[in-house]
Amino acid sequence: MSGEVEYNRITFAVGEPQLRALWHEAFGDRNEYIDEFFEAFDADSVLHTLSHDGKLLSALYALPYELHAGGHCKKVAYIYAVATVSSARGRGYMSRLFSIVHENLRREGFAAAFLLPAEDWLWNYYSHLGYEVCSWRCCECVATESMLEVCDVECCHTIATDVLAYVREQMLLGVDNIVHSDASIKLNVANCVLSGGGLYVARSANRVVGAAFVVFRNSVPLIAGILGNDDNARVSLLSAIGRCYGSSSLYLLQSSGASGEPMAMLLSFDKTLPERINMQLMLDI
Repeated sequence: MSGEVEYNRITFAVGEPQLRALWHEAFGDRNEYIDEFFEAFDADSVLHTLSHDGKLLSALYALPYELHAGGHCKKVAYIYAVATVSSARGRGYMSRLFSIVHENLRREGFAAAFLLPAEDWLWNYYSHLGYEVCSWRCCECVATESMLEVCDVECCHTIATDVLAYVREQMLLGVDNIVHSDASIKLNVANCVLSGGGLYVARSANRVVGAAFVVFRNSVPLIAGILGNDDNARVSLLSAIGRCYGSSSLYLLQSSGASGEPMAMLLSFDKTLPERINMQLMLDI
């Protein structure tokens, strides 16, 4: 390839058709999800690209999150939708793009970058870039037949202001937690709905006391995150979800310490960060 490969010369406004085409080629997501993503985030502020003569080669999105650890809030980036056009793969473009992005993140005060490898071979690839496994997950099968709903539970296709505030509040309670931005939480809800699931909200005395994110994978409902003030809220959510889908048992994905299936990798720019982090929502975003 003659000529210089350029970093970040393709903006979303100019390159949207190419960016959408790459997303479809690499991930096969529905247009509705891609629309939700570009609506949730200011694409140009999180988009990083390599291009040549105006043609897109590689792209990734560095989404702003928070990591609450040791009583401090650290700014971290979730590296998402990493892809190179098929005709340009195997030439080192993505490694070059990562190197530039990492340096930019350091300069902008980010404490770390993290990502969720989507395929087995990527674990080794990202380890060569300096990433290390930082979070695991386990899948628990929960019997719901004998559970009773003592709270009011509703299924929502969008997230109300009070529910959004509740989810954020609950995320701040744990230790070494990745905390989603409002945009990310809303996108997670959209992802649940598009998959055939939804956001389930438990209320008591008109107050939000619990929330659960249900996403379908291979026609099976998975609870990809559940937050509750107490056992009554969690039991009510599980009971209502099981009843809704006609299932006497549900699969609950949970973040675990250092066992189960590896889920996330972290590249730390701040050596005071913990080696293990808690990923509270087990979703694509």
